[in-house]
Amino acid sequence: MKNKIFLILLTLVTLGVLAKTFLSPEINSFKWVNDTPPNELIIEKRSNDEEVHFVNFGEKWVLNFPNGYNVEKTRLNTLLKALKNLKPLDSFDAIENQEEYGFGKNEFKITSRGDFKESIFFVGISKDSKRSYLKFDGENAVHLIPLNFYESIKGEKEEWVDKRLTKIKPQEIKSISIHVNTKDFKISDVDTLEKIVLWDLRRTQGREWRELGKDLPVSSTAVKNLIQRILTTEGKKLNHKDFLNDPSVKISIEKYEEKIPLEIMINPYENYWAAWGDSFGGFYMEENWNPESIIGSSISIYRKKFLEIESWEEYEITDPNNLKILVSENQNANNPWVEIFNEPWPKETKPADITKLTEKKSININWEEEGIELDIYFYPKEKVIQFSQSGIMWEFPEHWWKKHEKTLNE
Repeated sequence: MKNKIFLILLTLVTLGVLAKTFLSPEINSFKWVNDTPPNELIIEKRSNDEEVHFVNFGEKWVLNFPNGYNVEKTRLNTLLKALKNLKPLDSFDAIENQEEYGFGKNEFKITSRGDFKESIFFVGISKDSKRSYLKFDGENAVHLIPLNFYESIKGEKEEWVDKRLTKIKPQEIKSISIHVNTKDFKISDVDTLEKIVLWDLRRTQGREWRELGKDLPVSSTAVKNLIQRILTTEGKKLNHKDFLNDPSVKISIEKYEEKIPLEIMINPYENYWAAWGDSFGGFYMEENWNPESIIGSSISIYRKKFLEIESWEEYEITDPNNLKILVSENQNANNPWVEIFNEPWPKETKPADITKLTEKKSININWEEEGIELDIYFYPKEKVIQFSQSGIMWEFPEHWWKKHEKTLNE
């Protein structure tokens, strides 16, 4: 009985191996190229020996030459889609010189690796640039293919690089600090030549920001603009030099749930600047580019009014009993809370030097569309206001409390 079961199992295993052997597509075939997602792609341009080498690390593709760069995602996705859908329009044996099909010194050599195997094929274009051809390595057959595949692989290697210094998303940012060596980069109002911390910003509740180095109210709009400048800054040319250890400008960005911050390094290089971001490789910047365009040291990051909300259309402000105080600024033009929110931050306001607080009143601001929820605490007896439980306690001047006493007591 046992022998019979063993023979049955052996037969099933043998049939499985044979099925895989005979049913699996040949490596040098359109079916294998279509059905095998690559984890590595190499495009070699024979005319100048230029190579573009893509490596897939999990869900992230990297350009692996000679330092790792972030890939221009839209262009890579176009190539992967073209590879998956690649089909011959016609197949025939070559009857003309190979160069008539674009093979030889002007061809592209494509190596696609996946499932521990690789397929190699060559792609060329006719002299009139109207037809594209493909030939698998070691085979004589020539295949007429759609021109869009050739379009998806051509171009210089720098065109495949995402030249942004970082691809981080604004909502992922927990803190930002900017360090400057004033010996290389001058900051207004700083006369000494030394390394300074320009700003040390940390997000608190409700997307409010706190500057850890100075006890001044931070403008969320100014920080948002700073983040936007960082995210939209791009390099000009690839720089394969070593990573910087002592940069002139360092921007450290900490993400939620990540212990190691992203560091953007900027340093002068002859008559222009070089920068390193979240790619392993760096970039040379435009000749006239200056770090001021990204850090904006001359732009104040401090708040000018009591509360900054960019849009008042879709938010709610409620008291501790969940009663709505203000639904829309436009619909409540005469509401006294509108005046409080929009009036300038009093010049006499200062951080509160107090440890014991008594009766408090609070309001809750909820902007569901943006995921913002902020509590503001008022302590009338101590003349203190606190934006979120983790925020700085501010002592507001006597005249401010008298002006808004009625509104706060209602």
